Amino acid sequence: MVLNEIVIDTFFGALKEFLTETSLEKAEIFFEDKILCTTIFGGLTNTNKNLILYVLLLENKNTLLLSELNKILNKIDKSIFDTSEILKELTNLKIVRQRTSGTLNELIISEMFIKNLKISLLGNDNSVKRPSSCDSSSAQPLKTMEFLDTYFKQRWEFLLSLIAEWGRNNIDESLSKELLSILLLSGILILSNSNEISNYDVNISSYGFKFLLLDRRGQILTLIFHTVVWLNLSKDIPIHLSVTFIASLSQYTVGQPIPIPSDHGENYSLLIKVLREIGLIYMRKSTTSIFYTTRIAESLISSRDLDEIDSTNDLASIIVESNFRIYAYNISPLQLSLIGLFSEILYLFPSMVVSKITRESAYQAFSFGISSEQILFFVDHYSEHFKKLKNIKRKANIPFSVSDQLKLWEKQRNRLQWTEGVLYKGFNTVSDFEDVLDFTINNNCVVLYNKNKRFIVVTNEGHPDIKRFWKDRK
Repeated sequence: MVLNEIVIDTFFGALKEFLTETSLEKAEIFFEDKILCTTIFGGLTNTNKNLILYVLLLENKNTLLLSELNKILNKIDKSIFDTSEILKELTNLKIVRQRTSGTLNELIISEMFIKNLKISLLGNDNSVKRPSSCDSSSAQPLKTMEFLDTYFKQRWEFLLSLIAEWGRNNIDESLSKELLSILLLSGILILSNSNEISNYDVNISSYGFKFLLLDRRGQILTLIFHTVVWLNLSKDIPIHLSVTFIASLSQYTVGQPIPIPSDHGENYSLLIKVLREIGLIYMRKSTTSIFYTTRIAESLISSRDLDEIDSTNDLASIIVESNFRIYAYNISPLQLSLIGLFSEILYLFPSMVVSKITRESAYQAFSFGISSEQILFFVDHYSEHFKKLKNIKRKANIPFSVSDQLKLWEKQRNRLQWTEGVLYKGFNTVSDFEDVLDFTINNNCVVLYNKNKRFIVVTNEGHPDIKRFWKDRK
Protein backbone atom coordinates (compact mmCIF):
# COMPACT_ATOMS: atom_id res chain seq x y z
CA MET A 1 0.00 0.00 0.00
CA VAL A 2 1.50 3.34 -1.08
CA LEU A 3 1.09 5.78 1.81
CA ASN A 4 2.76 8.93 0.54
CA GLU A 5 1.04 11.21 -1.96
CA ILE A 6 -2.29 9.39 -1.65
CA VAL A 7 -5.49 11.46 -1.73
CA ILE A 8 -8.80 10.00 -0.53
CA ASP A 9 -11.88 11.97 -1.57
CA THR A 10 -14.63 9.45 -0.71
CA PHE A 11 -15.13 6.87 2.01
CA PHE A 12 -15.50 4.30 -0.77
CA GLY A 13 -12.05 5.33 -2.00
CA ALA A 14 -10.58 4.45 1.40
CA LEU A 15 -12.37 1.09 1.43
CA LYS A 16 -11.11 0.39 -2.09
CA GLU A 17 -7.50 1.00 -1.00
CA PHE A 18 -7.86 -1.32 1.99
CA LEU A 19 -9.70 -4.12 0.16
CA THR A 20 -7.32 -4.06 -2.81
CA GLU A 21 -4.40 -4.81 -0.49
CA THR A 22 -6.11 -7.32 1.79
CA SER A 23 -6.70 -11.06 1.41
CA LEU A 24 -9.98 -12.79 0.58
CA GLU A 25 -10.32 -14.04 4.16
CA LYS A 26 -9.87 -10.58 5.69
CA ALA A 27 -12.18 -9.02 3.10
CA GLU A 28 -14.97 -11.27 4.34
CA ILE A 29 -14.61 -9.60 7.76
CA PHE A 30 -15.30 -6.23 6.11
CA PHE A 31 -18.40 -7.70 4.45
CA GLU A 32 -19.81 -8.71 7.84
CA ASP A 33 -20.72 -5.05 8.39
CA LYS A 34 -23.89 -4.04 6.54
CA ILE A 35 -22.99 -0.34 6.47
CA LEU A 36 -19.71 -1.11 4.70
CA CYS A 37 -21.47 -3.38 2.20
CA THR A 38 -23.91 -0.59 1.34
CA THR A 39 -21.08 1.94 1.02
CA ILE A 40 -19.09 -0.35 -1.28
CA PHE A 41 -22.17 -0.99 -3.42
CA GLY A 42 -22.83 2.75 -3.70
CA GLY A 43 -19.31 3.37 -5.02
CA LEU A 44 -19.44 0.78 -7.81
CA THR A 45 -19.84 1.70 -11.46
CA ASN A 46 -23.40 1.60 -12.79
CA THR A 47 -22.72 -1.57 -14.77
CA ASN A 48 -21.40 -3.41 -11.72
CA LYS A 49 -24.30 -2.12 -9.61
CA ASN A 50 -26.76 -3.53 -12.13
CA LEU A 51 -24.84 -6.80 -12.27
CA ILE A 52 -24.91 -7.19 -8.47
CA LEU A 53 -28.62 -6.31 -8.34
CA TYR A 54 -29.40 -8.79 -11.12
CA VAL A 55 -27.61 -11.59 -9.29
CA LEU A 56 -29.01 -10.49 -5.93
CA LEU A 57 -32.69 -10.22 -6.86
CA LEU A 58 -33.19 -12.44 -9.89
CA GLU A 59 -30.59 -15.18 -9.88
CA ASN A 60 -30.53 -15.66 -6.09
CA LYS A 61 -27.20 -17.48 -6.27
CA ASN A 62 -23.56 -16.60 -5.74
CA THR A 63 -21.92 -18.77 -8.43
CA LEU A 64 -22.08 -17.99 -12.15
CA LEU A 65 -20.52 -19.48 -15.23
CA LEU A 66 -18.66 -16.96 -17.37
CA SER A 67 -21.00 -17.84 -20.22
CA GLU A 68 -23.95 -16.88 -17.99
CA LEU A 69 -22.19 -13.66 -17.05
CA ASN A 70 -21.90 -12.64 -20.70
CA LYS A 71 -25.65 -13.15 -21.17
CA ILE A 72 -26.44 -11.08 -18.09
CA LEU A 73 -24.12 -8.24 -19.15
CA ASN A 74 -25.68 -8.30 -22.61
CA LYS A 75 -29.08 -7.72 -21.01
CA ILE A 76 -27.69 -4.87 -18.88
CA ASP A 77 -25.68 -3.12 -21.60
CA LYS A 78 -25.43 -4.44 -25.15
CA SER A 79 -22.39 -2.27 -25.87
CA ILE A 80 -20.18 -4.32 -23.49
CA PHE A 81 -17.78 -6.63 -25.31
CA ASP A 82 -14.89 -7.01 -22.84
CA THR A 83 -15.92 -8.50 -19.48
CA SER A 84 -12.39 -8.36 -18.02
CA GLU A 85 -12.61 -4.61 -17.36
CA ILE A 86 -16.03 -5.05 -15.78
CA LEU A 87 -14.76 -7.75 -13.44
CA LYS A 88 -11.54 -5.93 -12.57
CA GLU A 89 -13.24 -3.60 -10.08
CA LEU A 90 -15.22 -6.40 -8.42
CA THR A 91 -12.13 -8.62 -8.26
CA ASN A 92 -9.98 -5.89 -6.68
CA LEU A 93 -12.66 -5.32 -4.05
CA LYS A 94 -12.71 -9.09 -3.36
CA ILE A 95 -16.45 -9.21 -4.12
CA VAL A 96 -15.88 -11.82 -6.83
CA ARG A 97 -13.18 -14.35 -7.64
CA GLN A 98 -12.73 -16.70 -10.56
CA ARG A 99 -12.40 -20.47 -10.27
CA THR A 100 -11.75 -23.14 -12.87
CA SER A 101 -13.73 -26.33 -12.38
CA GLY A 102 -12.71 -28.86 -15.01
CA THR A 103 -13.39 -27.20 -18.35
CA LEU A 104 -15.77 -24.64 -16.84
CA ASN A 105 -14.79 -21.15 -15.72
CA GLU A 106 -16.87 -20.04 -12.76
CA LEU A 107 -17.37 -16.70 -11.09
CA ILE A 108 -17.90 -16.87 -7.32
CA ILE A 109 -19.53 -13.88 -5.63
CA SER A 110 -18.96 -13.33 -1.91
CA GLU A 111 -21.90 -14.90 -0.12
CA MET A 112 -21.43 -12.66 2.92
CA PHE A 113 -21.45 -9.52 0.77
CA ILE A 114 -24.61 -10.57 -1.10
CA LYS A 115 -26.38 -11.59 2.11
CA ASN A 116 -25.72 -8.36 4.03
CA LEU A 117 -26.28 -6.13 1.01
CA LYS A 118 -29.66 -7.76 0.45
CA ILE A 119 -30.58 -7.19 4.09
CA SER A 120 -29.50 -3.53 3.88
CA LEU A 121 -31.33 -2.79 0.64
CA LEU A 122 -34.55 -4.63 1.50
CA GLY A 123 -34.51 -3.52 5.14
CA ASN A 124 -35.82 -6.77 6.60
CA ASP A 125 -33.38 -7.10 9.48
CA ASN A 126 -33.47 -5.41 12.88
CA SER A 127 -29.68 -5.26 13.11
CA VAL A 128 -29.47 -2.42 10.60
CA LYS A 129 -31.52 -0.05 12.72
CA ARG A 130 -29.88 3.12 13.92
CA PRO A 131 -27.78 2.33 17.01
CA SER A 132 -29.19 3.64 20.25
CA SER A 133 -27.58 6.47 22.16
CA CYS A 134 -27.47 6.73 25.93
CA ASP A 135 -30.72 6.29 27.79
CA SER A 136 -32.73 9.52 27.61
CA SER A 137 -33.50 9.21 31.29
CA SER A 138 -29.81 9.47 32.17
CA ALA A 139 -28.28 12.73 33.34
CA GLN A 140 -26.07 13.12 30.26
CA PRO A 141 -26.66 16.54 28.66
CA LEU A 142 -27.43 17.04 24.97
CA LYS A 143 -25.20 19.14 22.72
CA THR A 144 -26.54 21.55 20.15
CA MET A 145 -25.62 21.23 16.50
CA GLU A 146 -24.17 24.75 16.49
CA PHE A 147 -21.89 23.91 19.43
CA LEU A 148 -20.56 20.77 17.74
CA ASP A 149 -20.06 22.55 14.39
CA THR A 150 -18.07 25.31 16.10
CA TYR A 151 -16.06 22.74 18.04
CA PHE A 152 -15.09 20.90 14.85
CA LYS A 153 -14.19 24.08 13.00
CA GLN A 154 -11.91 25.30 15.80
CA ARG A 155 -10.14 21.96 16.18
CA TRP A 156 -9.67 21.39 12.46
CA GLU A 157 -8.52 24.91 11.61
CA PHE A 158 -6.06 24.76 14.50
CA LEU A 159 -4.62 21.49 13.20
CA LEU A 160 -4.21 22.84 9.65
CA SER A 161 -2.56 26.01 10.97
CA LEU A 162 -0.08 23.92 12.98
CA ILE A 163 0.81 21.89 9.88
CA ALA A 164 1.39 25.05 7.85
CA GLU A 165 3.44 26.75 10.58
CA TRP A 166 5.52 23.77 11.67
CA GLY A 167 9.26 24.21 11.34
CA ARG A 168 9.09 28.00 10.91
CA ASN A 169 7.90 29.13 14.33
CA ASN A 170 8.42 27.96 17.89
CA ILE A 171 5.39 25.75 18.36
CA ASP A 172 4.64 24.23 21.73
CA GLU A 173 3.62 20.61 22.11
CA SER A 174 0.03 21.21 21.01
CA LEU A 175 -0.36 17.89 19.20
CA SER A 176 -0.40 14.50 20.83
CA LYS A 177 2.43 12.10 20.05
CA GLU A 178 -0.09 9.85 18.29
CA LEU A 179 -1.28 12.52 15.86
CA LEU A 180 2.27 13.73 15.21
CA SER A 181 3.30 10.14 14.42
CA ILE A 182 0.37 9.85 11.99
CA LEU A 183 1.38 13.06 10.20
CA LEU A 184 4.98 11.82 9.92
CA LEU A 185 3.99 8.35 8.69
CA SER A 186 1.69 9.86 6.07
CA GLY A 187 4.42 12.17 4.76
CA ILE A 188 2.43 15.35 5.47
CA LEU A 189 5.25 16.33 7.83
CA ILE A 190 8.86 15.19 7.39
CA LEU A 191 11.90 14.94 9.64
CA SER A 192 14.53 17.32 8.29
CA ASN A 193 17.78 16.71 10.15
CA SER A 194 17.64 13.82 12.58
CA ASN A 195 15.61 10.86 13.68
CA GLU A 196 14.66 12.60 16.92
CA ILE A 197 11.25 14.26 16.78
CA SER A 198 11.33 17.90 17.86
CA ASN A 199 9.64 21.07 16.69
CA TYR A 200 12.76 22.28 14.91
CA ASP A 201 13.44 19.05 13.01
CA VAL A 202 9.91 18.68 11.58
CA ASN A 203 8.78 20.55 8.47
CA ILE A 204 5.84 20.50 6.10
CA SER A 205 6.45 18.47 2.94
CA SER A 206 5.35 18.90 -0.66
CA TYR A 207 2.61 16.37 0.04
CA GLY A 208 1.65 18.36 3.14
CA PHE A 209 1.22 21.51 1.06
CA LYS A 210 -0.88 19.50 -1.40
CA PHE A 211 -2.92 18.20 1.56
CA LEU A 212 -3.67 21.75 2.74
CA LEU A 213 -4.97 22.65 -0.73
CA LEU A 214 -7.53 19.81 -0.76
CA ASP A 215 -11.21 20.46 -0.11
CA ARG A 216 -12.53 19.75 3.37
CA ARG A 217 -13.79 16.23 2.60
CA GLY A 218 -10.51 15.26 0.95
CA GLN A 219 -8.49 16.54 3.92
CA ILE A 220 -10.57 14.68 6.52
CA LEU A 221 -10.81 11.37 4.65
CA THR A 222 -7.11 11.41 3.75
CA LEU A 223 -6.13 11.97 7.38
CA ILE A 224 -8.56 9.27 8.56
CA PHE A 225 -7.05 6.87 6.02
CA HIS A 226 -3.56 7.50 7.40
CA THR A 227 -4.89 7.17 10.96
CA VAL A 228 -6.31 3.72 10.26
CA VAL A 229 -3.04 2.64 8.60
CA TRP A 230 -1.00 3.97 11.54
CA LEU A 231 -3.18 2.13 14.07
CA ASN A 232 -2.68 -1.07 12.11
CA LEU A 233 1.09 -0.72 11.62
CA SER A 234 2.04 0.76 15.00
CA LYS A 235 -0.55 -0.66 17.37
CA ASP A 236 -1.57 -3.83 15.48
CA ILE A 237 -5.24 -2.79 15.52
CA PRO A 238 -7.13 -4.56 12.69
CA ILE A 239 -8.14 -2.23 9.87
CA HIS A 240 -11.71 -3.53 9.76
CA LEU A 241 -12.30 -2.57 13.41
CA SER A 242 -11.28 1.05 12.82
CA VAL A 243 -13.19 1.35 9.54
CA THR A 244 -16.34 -0.23 11.01
CA PHE A 245 -16.31 2.16 13.97
CA ILE A 246 -15.88 5.23 11.73
CA ALA A 247 -18.70 4.04 9.46
CA SER A 248 -20.97 3.49 12.47
CA LEU A 249 -20.74 7.20 13.37
CA SER A 250 -23.14 7.92 10.51
CA GLN A 251 -25.87 5.95 12.29
CA TYR A 252 -25.99 8.04 15.46
CA THR A 253 -28.03 11.15 16.17
CA VAL A 254 -25.94 14.32 16.27
CA GLY A 255 -25.98 15.86 19.75
CA GLN A 256 -27.03 12.69 21.57
CA PRO A 257 -24.56 11.17 24.08
CA ILE A 258 -23.09 7.89 22.80
CA PRO A 259 -21.48 5.27 25.07
CA ILE A 260 -18.03 4.04 24.07
CA PRO A 261 -18.36 0.41 22.86
CA SER A 262 -17.38 -2.02 25.59
CA ASP A 263 -16.12 -4.65 23.13
CA HIS A 264 -12.65 -3.94 21.74
CA GLY A 265 -12.43 -1.03 24.19
CA GLU A 266 -8.63 -0.78 24.10
CA ASN A 267 -8.61 -0.83 20.30
CA TYR A 268 -11.20 1.92 20.10
CA SER A 269 -9.61 4.16 22.75
CA LEU A 270 -6.70 5.31 20.56
CA LEU A 271 -8.94 5.88 17.54
CA ILE A 272 -11.41 7.87 19.64
CA LYS A 273 -8.53 9.93 21.04
CA VAL A 274 -7.38 10.91 17.54
CA LEU A 275 -10.93 11.59 16.31
CA ARG A 276 -11.48 13.81 19.35
CA GLU A 277 -8.26 15.71 18.71
CA ILE A 278 -9.18 16.54 15.11
CA GLY A 279 -12.74 17.49 16.08
CA LEU A 280 -14.84 14.72 14.51
CA ILE A 281 -16.23 13.66 17.89
CA TYR A 282 -16.64 15.64 21.11
CA MET A 283 -15.69 14.46 24.59
CA ARG A 284 -15.59 16.83 27.55
CA LYS A 285 -12.69 14.87 29.03
CA SER A 286 -10.53 12.15 27.54
CA THR A 287 -11.46 9.86 30.44
CA THR A 288 -15.24 10.08 30.04
CA SER A 289 -17.18 7.04 28.85
CA ILE A 290 -19.42 8.89 26.38
CA PHE A 291 -18.88 10.99 23.29
CA TYR A 292 -20.90 13.05 20.79
CA THR A 293 -20.64 12.76 17.04
CA THR A 294 -20.56 15.85 14.81
CA ARG A 295 -22.38 16.48 11.56
CA ILE A 296 -19.09 16.20 9.68
CA ALA A 297 -18.46 12.70 11.05
CA GLU A 298 -22.07 11.71 10.33
CA SER A 299 -21.73 12.75 6.66
CA LEU A 300 -18.35 11.17 5.84
CA ILE A 301 -19.65 7.99 4.21
CA SER A 302 -22.38 9.80 2.26
CA SER A 303 -22.02 11.97 -0.83
CA ARG A 304 -23.41 14.99 0.99
CA ASP A 305 -21.54 18.21 0.30
CA LEU A 306 -19.61 19.15 3.43
CA ASP A 307 -19.76 22.83 2.43
CA GLU A 308 -23.44 22.77 3.45
CA ILE A 309 -22.33 21.80 6.95
CA ASP A 310 -18.98 23.54 7.25
CA SER A 311 -20.35 26.79 5.89
CA THR A 312 -17.22 28.91 5.89
CA ASN A 313 -17.77 31.53 3.22
CA ASP A 314 -14.36 31.73 1.59
CA LEU A 315 -14.08 35.39 0.61
CA ALA A 316 -10.30 35.30 0.29
CA SER A 317 -8.83 36.83 -2.85
CA ILE A 318 -5.31 37.55 -4.04
CA ILE A 319 -3.76 40.07 -6.41
CA VAL A 320 -0.24 39.47 -7.74
CA GLU A 321 1.70 42.36 -9.27
CA SER A 322 4.60 42.17 -11.69
CA ASN A 323 6.91 43.53 -8.96
CA PHE A 324 6.33 40.24 -7.03
CA ARG A 325 4.09 41.87 -4.43
CA ILE A 326 1.03 39.96 -3.23
CA TYR A 327 -2.09 41.66 -1.87
CA ALA A 328 -4.35 39.21 -0.03
CA TYR A 329 -7.83 40.20 1.17
CA ASN A 330 -10.12 38.55 3.77
CA ILE A 331 -7.79 35.62 4.38
CA SER A 332 -7.97 33.18 7.28
CA PRO A 333 -5.05 32.43 9.64
CA LEU A 334 -4.45 29.20 7.70
CA GLN A 335 -4.27 31.03 4.36
CA LEU A 336 -1.91 33.57 5.95
CA SER A 337 0.35 30.70 7.04
CA LEU A 338 0.32 29.26 3.52
CA ILE A 339 1.24 32.61 1.99
CA GLY A 340 4.06 32.89 4.53
CA LEU A 341 5.52 29.62 3.26
CA PHE A 342 6.65 31.16 -0.03
CA SER A 343 6.71 34.94 0.55
CA GLU A 344 7.86 37.52 3.09
CA ILE A 345 5.06 39.25 5.01
CA LEU A 346 5.53 43.03 4.74
CA TYR A 347 2.35 44.53 6.19
CA LEU A 348 -0.48 42.97 8.18
CA PHE A 349 -3.83 44.81 8.32
CA PRO A 350 -7.22 43.62 9.68
CA SER A 351 -8.57 42.68 6.24
CA MET A 352 -5.50 42.80 4.03
CA VAL A 353 -1.98 41.35 3.97
CA VAL A 354 0.88 42.59 1.82
CA SER A 355 3.77 40.24 1.09
CA LYS A 356 6.53 39.84 -1.47
CA ILE A 357 7.99 36.81 -3.22
CA THR A 358 11.78 36.90 -3.01
CA ARG A 359 14.51 34.49 -4.00
CA GLU A 360 15.09 33.64 -0.32
CA SER A 361 11.39 33.01 0.41
CA ALA A 362 11.04 30.89 -2.74
CA TYR A 363 14.14 28.86 -1.81
CA GLN A 364 12.68 28.31 1.67
CA ALA A 365 9.50 26.90 0.09
CA PHE A 366 11.56 24.70 -2.24
CA SER A 367 13.51 23.38 0.76
CA PHE A 368 10.20 22.13 2.21
CA GLY A 369 9.60 20.21 -1.02
CA ILE A 370 6.98 22.68 -2.28
CA SER A 371 7.22 23.09 -6.05
CA SER A 372 6.74 26.25 -8.10
CA GLU A 373 3.69 24.63 -9.73
CA GLN A 374 2.03 24.21 -6.32
CA ILE A 375 2.72 27.85 -5.41
CA LEU A 376 1.33 29.07 -8.73
CA PHE A 377 -1.74 26.83 -8.35
CA PHE A 378 -2.49 28.29 -4.91
CA VAL A 379 -2.05 31.90 -6.03
CA ASP A 380 -3.97 31.34 -9.27
CA HIS A 381 -6.93 29.84 -7.38
CA TYR A 382 -7.47 32.92 -5.23
CA SER A 383 -6.62 35.30 -8.07
CA GLU A 384 -9.42 33.67 -10.07
CA HIS A 385 -11.68 34.20 -7.07
CA PHE A 386 -10.83 37.92 -7.12
CA LYS A 387 -11.64 38.14 -10.84
CA LYS A 388 -15.07 36.62 -10.26
CA LEU A 389 -15.83 38.94 -7.34
CA LYS A 390 -14.85 42.06 -9.31
CA ASN A 391 -16.04 40.75 -12.71
CA ILE A 392 -12.60 41.36 -14.22
CA LYS A 393 -11.82 39.88 -17.63
CA ARG A 394 -8.17 39.13 -18.32
CA LYS A 395 -6.36 36.07 -19.58
CA ALA A 396 -3.57 35.60 -17.02
CA ASN A 397 -4.15 35.78 -13.26
CA ILE A 398 -0.41 35.82 -12.52
CA PRO A 399 2.05 38.07 -14.42
CA PHE A 400 4.36 36.06 -16.65
CA SER A 401 7.38 37.73 -15.04
CA VAL A 402 6.39 36.21 -11.67
CA SER A 403 5.52 32.71 -12.90
CA ASP A 404 8.61 32.46 -15.12
CA GLN A 405 10.93 33.71 -12.36
CA LEU A 406 9.55 31.20 -9.84
CA LYS A 407 10.18 28.35 -12.28
CA LEU A 408 13.67 29.71 -13.03
CA TRP A 409 14.56 29.90 -9.32
CA GLU A 410 13.41 26.31 -8.88
CA LYS A 411 15.57 25.13 -11.79
CA GLN A 412 18.57 27.06 -10.46
CA ARG A 413 18.20 25.47 -7.04
CA ASN A 414 17.81 21.99 -8.50
CA ARG A 415 21.04 22.31 -10.48
CA LEU A 416 23.00 21.52 -7.32
CA GLN A 417 22.54 18.29 -5.40
CA TRP A 418 23.58 18.43 -1.74
CA THR A 419 25.11 15.25 -0.32
CA GLU A 420 26.59 14.89 3.15
CA GLY A 421 29.92 13.08 3.32
CA VAL A 422 33.34 12.66 4.94
CA LEU A 423 36.56 13.97 3.37
CA TYR A 424 39.72 11.83 3.24
CA LYS A 425 42.94 13.61 2.22
CA GLY A 426 46.66 13.82 3.05
CA PHE A 427 47.57 10.31 1.89
CA ASN A 428 51.31 9.64 2.30
CA THR A 429 51.70 7.48 -0.79
CA VAL A 430 49.89 6.84 -4.05
CA SER A 431 49.32 3.20 -3.09
CA ASP A 432 47.52 4.24 0.13
CA PHE A 433 45.23 6.51 -1.88
CA GLU A 434 44.50 3.88 -4.54
CA ASP A 435 43.79 1.13 -1.99
CA VAL A 436 41.25 3.29 -0.15
CA LEU A 437 39.73 4.46 -3.44
CA ASP A 438 39.31 0.87 -4.68
CA PHE A 439 37.66 -0.09 -1.39
CA THR A 440 35.17 2.81 -1.56
CA ILE A 441 34.30 2.06 -5.19
CA ASN A 442 33.77 -1.65 -4.50
CA ASN A 443 31.48 -0.81 -1.56
CA ASN A 444 29.52 1.90 -3.45
CA CYS A 445 30.23 4.59 -0.86
CA VAL A 446 32.35 7.05 -2.86
CA VAL A 447 30.81 10.47 -3.58
CA LEU A 448 33.73 12.31 -5.20
CA TYR A 449 37.47 11.81 -5.71
CA ASN A 450 40.44 13.48 -7.40
CA LYS A 451 43.55 11.45 -8.24
CA ASN A 452 45.77 14.47 -8.83
CA LYS A 453 44.97 16.11 -5.48
CA ARG A 454 44.55 12.76 -3.70
CA PHE A 455 41.29 13.33 -1.87
CA ILE A 456 38.17 11.18 -1.54
CA VAL A 457 34.69 12.12 -0.30
CA VAL A 458 32.65 9.18 1.00
CA THR A 459 29.11 8.81 2.34
CA ASN A 460 28.38 8.99 6.06
CA GLU A 461 27.15 5.39 5.96
CA GLY A 462 30.40 4.11 4.45
CA HIS A 463 32.68 6.08 6.78
CA PRO A 464 32.82 3.44 9.62
CA ASP A 465 33.70 0.64 7.16
CA ILE A 466 36.53 2.69 5.65
CA LYS A 467 37.91 3.47 9.11
CA ARG A 468 38.00 -0.25 9.92
CA PHE A 469 39.60 -1.01 6.55
CA TRP A 470 42.32 1.59 7.11
CA LYS A 471 42.97 0.36 10.65
CA ASP A 472 43.24 -3.29 9.53
CA ARG A 473 45.50 -2.28 6.63
CA LYS A 474 47.99 -0.74 9.01
